[in-house]
Amino acid sequence: MKKRLKIIYLIIVGIICFIGLVGCKKTGPIPNGYYCWSNEGENIYKFTDSDIRTTFGWEIKGNTAQRWTSGSVDYKAKIKERDNKIYFEGYKWKDLFSTVQSGTETIYEVIYNNSETKIIFILVE
Repeated sequence: MKKRLKIIYLIIVGIICFIGLVGCKKTGPIPNGYYCWSNEGENIYKFTDSDIRTTFGWEIKGNTAQRWTSGSVDYKAKIKERDNKIYFEGYKWKDLFSTVQSGTETIYEVIYNNSETKIIFILVE
């Protein structure tokens, strides 16, 4: 009987830990989610609830950003904060089972407007 209670207790603790780990979302200086191109300007993107991965836009997850174009990623970046500014620092990568390198090391300064939930890109390098 005691052995069975210990097993049930361990299962409950395991489930609670799993839910806690899965439920925690790492956030960076820009809220997680999708940002689609805005007709306000060439380098302005607004938050959207729609998945942009088949069209064009940005996906933000924690301290990483990916630019999607027609169903594929063409730019990946680490989101960094320096001197009270936000930067997307691009990097090159290789996909699994591929010898072709993708991406660029382009750096953007990014201005996040919290009230309008939009991001503005300024090319740095």
